[in-house]
Amino acid sequence: MENNYALKRFNKENILNAQYEKLIMREKEISSKLKHPNIVRLEAYFHDSCYCYLLFELCQTITLKSLVKELGKLSLEVTRFYAMELINALEYLHSHKVVHRDIKPQNILFDHTFHLKLADF
Repeated sequence: MENNYALKRFNKENILNAQYEKLIMREKEISSKLKHPNIVRLEAYFHDSCYCYLLFELCQTITLKSLVKELGKLSLEVTRFYAMELINALEYLHSHKVVHRDIKPQNILFDHTFHLKLADF
């Protein structure tokens, strides 16, 4: 089976000018220590002279926001299932002393089997 990944790229010049370096390093540190089926997995971090890169497992381009927009609403059974997966991910984060401060439908992705993946730390 072929592995596909999502690459998040940050321009070093913009990072230094906007003082985002600490935020990006924090995302790298948090993402690298988290291993949970409902959290997007960081595969690698690297940089070159111009960019910093975070390589994540690939999720579908569908977010919870786009799914609800497309379907109009989710059934009670589906809503309960995704609420359980989200709570499971949040309990895991809290057990590792991590608080996700930007939980919103755009940061809730889905893997190829439509299991929820929390992203963007």
